[in-house]
Amino acid sequence: LGFLEKGAVGLHYENRFLLPETGTYGFHVAYPFKKIGVFGVGVSRFGYRLFNRNAVGIRYAKNFGPHISAGIGMNYHYIFIGNGYGNSSAVSAEVGLLGRINKQLSVAFHLVNPARMRLTDYQNQRLPMLIRFGVSYMWAGKVLTALEADIDPEQKPNIKFGVEYIPIALFLVRAGFSSRPLAGSFGFGMDLKGVRLDLSAVYNQQFGVSPQASFSYSFGRAIKYPEYKTKPLRKKASK
Repeated sequence: LGFLEKGAVGLHYENRFLLPETGTYGFHVAYPFKKIGVFGVGVSRFGYRLFNRNAVGIRYAKNFGPHISAGIGMNYHYIFIGNGYGNSSAVSAEVGLLGRINKQLSVAFHLVNPARMRLTDYQNQRLPMLIRFGVSYMWAGKVLTALEADIDPEQKPNIKFGVEYIPIALFLVRAGFSSRPLAGSFGFGMDLKGVRLDLSAVYNQQFGVSPQASFSYSFGRAIKYPEYKTKPLRKKASK
């Protein structure tokens, strides 16, 4: 978010295991302000009429030169269960840090809900804390590889690996897998003059296919951030 050059608005949808009751909808918008940073807001909803989980979040991020950006976020969570069971809500926070070592290599850190905020008094249920570490590398401007570790202190780590290939301009092909649960994914994307469409599907051996789709649009005047500095080649002294 800290390196966003233009305003952007996006929609996404995920249907877990092709069940209408397990759909996730989301809407996000972000806009950069020069010398101030980037502000964003997003809403999401999972579930159906008798059970749904909703969230509203606000974000702020800023880059500190061409190599580092940092961001913070606050989220409001609301859960509703029908047939007289009631509802509950909680607030959580998150922080993130992105380091661009060079034009090819990036590393990232993301901490979600470090305080493990309480959701309900029943059995002291709390929102989970999540720690993420990630690294990505761009090979020859055509292939991007990414590795991520998601760590929940109360569960085993989830390792994710993904590959993105750009066979021709404006078209991307992706594949990946995760270790917990063990699942594979495949998808592709198209980017044309600020309009982007991404489609993908995740396959789980026990539960089947979960299709996903997202659409985004960039708008406004682009902000030019500082670029990587390269050292000039020294000319050999003439004899």
